[in-house]
Amino acid sequence: MTISPSAQPKVAVLLATHNGGRYLSEQLDSILGQNGVQPLVVASDDRSRDDTVAQLEARAFTGRVVVLPPSELPLGNANRNFMRLIHDAPLEDADFVAFSDQDDIWLKDKLLVATQRLAADGADGYSSNITAFWPDGRRKLLMKSQPQRRNDHFFESAGAGCTFVLTRRAFDQLRALVRADYERARRLRIHDWTIYAFVRSHGMRWIIDPRSAIEYRQHGLNELGANVGLRAARSRFRQLHDGSFRMETLRMADALQIKDDIMQRLERLTPWDRLVLATRSRECRRRGLDAFMLAIFFLITRRSA
Repeated sequence: MTISPSAQPKVAVLLATHNGGRYLSEQLDSILGQNGVQPLVVASDDRSRDDTVAQLEARAFTGRVVVLPPSELPLGNANRNFMRLIHDAPLEDADFVAFSDQDDIWLKDKLLVATQRLAADGADGYSSNITAFWPDGRRKLLMKSQPQRRNDHFFESAGAGCTFVLTRRAFDQLRALVRADYERARRLRIHDWTIYAFVRSHGMRWIIDPRSAIEYRQHGLNELGANVGLRAARSRFRQLHDGSFRMETLRMADALQIKDDIMQRLERLTPWDRLVLATRSRECRRRGLDAFMLAIFFLITRRSA
């Protein structure tokens, strides 16, 4: 993609909301106040019972915020809300598409840096590290920028979806796939992992920036959150052992029409397949410890969840 150096890139920011009124204003200020780009927020609200919709509609008169009509039924989770945005959001003449949570704070040049990196590197997907922060003042840099592996997209995301920026080319291809089988896309659980897997599995490049450009707010209402600590580790191990992670991986591969040898082995999961997968775990996760845990997962996971 070539954009004139004098032109400000136009970025459609897809914002999924649900009872986010407490922090939404600060999030919107940080998006609409981005330097060097022209952001357009497209919001989909999942039946909020607070003032979320009122806040969004109060900003719609500026022409910089678009609110989709209420969904006929409750969406129920973030994946369905973002899939609705991918399916329905008006993009006008946007050059790039970004994704946003409802309660974070973006640094002023988050989108400018992302679009510049995508244009300079000829990539189609971008994400970055983030800085989690808690009400008690704690802060933690969440690292996702380890070197990418050949097949890491099959088993992990490129980081938090709120850091994602796609070229219009990549987004249009993703949208075509979602529209081709919307119900199957809605049945998935993790939208950011799905987006990363789509871009990588379709031969497009992805950048994971070591720079942190988001203050990632942690509070009791986070759907996923920072995913750190002993409780999060126990939850991940339980999903590995009981087969639910395997089934989610296979559902994602099916939705994205991925028929790689690794996915075929994961579906069959014969003793020989388990051994082969375990020996290939290092190409499937970016961090060494995660690759080791994945090897164990291949050996012990249950075949059906």
